Amino acid sequence: MSTAGNISTAYGPIDFGATSFSINLFSAQEDDSSFQYHHAAPTIATAMNGTKIIDIDTVYRLGSVTKMLTVWLFLIKAGDVHFNQPITQYVPELLTAAESENTNVTETGNNVDFVRWSDVTIGELASHMAGLDKELTFADLSDQPEPWTALGLPPLSPADMPNCSATLSGSLCGREAFLNYLVKQHPAFPTSTTPIYSNIAFQILAYALENITNSTFESMFNDGIVQPLNLTHTTYTQPQNDSYSVIPSNPTTSWYNVNFGDEGPAGGVYSSTHDLSQMGRAILKSALLSSAQTRRWLKPVAHTATTTTSVGRPWEIQRITGTHVTDLYTKPGDVGLYATQLVLSPDYAFGFTVMAAGQNTIPIAQLLSDMLVARFLPAIALTAAQQAGRAFLGTYSAPPGSINSSIALVDDGMPGLRISRWISNGTDLLAGIFAAYTGIRLYPTGATAQSLLSPAGGTFFTDRVAYRAVYESVPKVDNSSFADQCNGWEDFVEEVYGGVSANEFVFHLDAVRGVVGLEPRALRVVLVRGVEETVGEVVRKGWGAW
Repeated sequence: MSTAGNISTAYGPIDFGATSFSINLFSAQEDDSSFQYHHAAPTIATAMNGTKIIDIDTVYRLGSVTKMLTVWLFLIKAGDVHFNQPITQYVPELLTAAESENTNVTETGNNVDFVRWSDVTIGELASHMAGLDKELTFADLSDQPEPWTALGLPPLSPADMPNCSATLSGSLCGREAFLNYLVKQHPAFPTSTTPIYSNIAFQILAYALENITNSTFESMFNDGIVQPLNLTHTTYTQPQNDSYSVIPSNPTTSWYNVNFGDEGPAGGVYSSTHDLSQMGRAILKSALLSSAQTRRWLKPVAHTATTTTSVGRPWEIQRITGTHVTDLYTKPGDVGLYATQLVLSPDYAFGFTVMAAGQNTIPIAQLLSDMLVARFLPAIALTAAQQAGRAFLGTYSAPPGSINSSIALVDDGMPGLRISRWISNGTDLLAGIFAAYTGIRLYPTGATAQSLLSPAGGTFFTDRVAYRAVYESVPKVDNSSFADQCNGWEDFVEEVYGGVSANEFVFHLDAVRGVVGLEPRALRVVLVRGVEETVGEVVRKGWGAW
């Protein structure tokens, strides 16, 4: 690979001469990187500040990736029980504004000029659904030294101009000044109308968390995320020592030294490839949250105008289609001459980070992300299928001398484990009660059961893994918008026998030999896997999830 100048790729040009970057691909199940690549632009060799070496510990600015960390921290410290509660319950200044809206004849019923703060919830702030503008004072043109009136804009009275900001030229907005100015702003939309990207929301969200916990945001960030994960190159504000930091140009023009003040929860964090990957692993493994909490968090909240992008809290969810659908939970960020991308795949328990510093970092981070998805996602899906095949495929039969029952699982190149033969007590079920279906496939549910490895020890191992069957029918050809072309979720459970669904299957595992049995639970029998097919493959959610 070239290390200087522009090179062309199928996804666009990359300027290796002016941009340093780091790439890291990781699995939630492995501590080491699956793939990493680091490039140092020639320009940093003569930089007056920061590192001359780009590696996994190099510190970049995260920009808006910080928003995801803010919501994660909120969940760690307070959970999501507050998500449907109004922000006025936790930020008293907004309660005062809301009370004025409800009693002042000028404000009551005026949804054009006044945000209905009593309607704004914690969850809406976390998901860009609060109807707030992107910025308050940060991008106010009147704060910039330009002859705006000569360019056609009207003169402003002092009362209309912000007296603080988070830019290089202004003094930082404290809580009082920020909130006083905030309540004067007009709403972009009524709450929960449509996603509107907002930095303001995360500053308010941090104020709420500080109120709930009676702690400062920075102290919570350190003891809630940094310390538990042993993140040695992650700081809420500018690192005291810049020896690990990549600083293109100089600290000012690169925005390396810009202090966001109270808007830090929207974009202020500094981190390295190693540390951001550790955070990605921790999210996928539910290391700092319960598994149930993580599942609720990794879900869409609203859709955008495109069919492939949804918005979460505050995930930007990209839907990748192929032989099956894969949702990638992403959070990009940029500030100054820095751009970062975090991408997580809950389906395969893998993720990657892209961090860039220099010129044109936003398109370069996007380009590198596109390349990683195109190159690695199909390979990971194939690896998952191969691991699932070694772990689960084969023939499962009743013990010799008992009933004539068996199930054969095969790989036909499509998602899931396909049942190619199913005999129950001498009866061919595929030709009998399930003959109306074109196929039956087993898919993992994520539910497991554990047992002690030995009665004397405290080590547990997974001894049962739950799967559910999807009974496939001939695809509908109806062109109606209301004809579901993929109705497996609707018809998930149709046949029930004695209170147990016919689509309920459980694999039985041995700590040494791997998968040893399959239980079609409605039939009240455990079928034994052929000895030659029990290869001791480790069964886990991750690269082997199918």
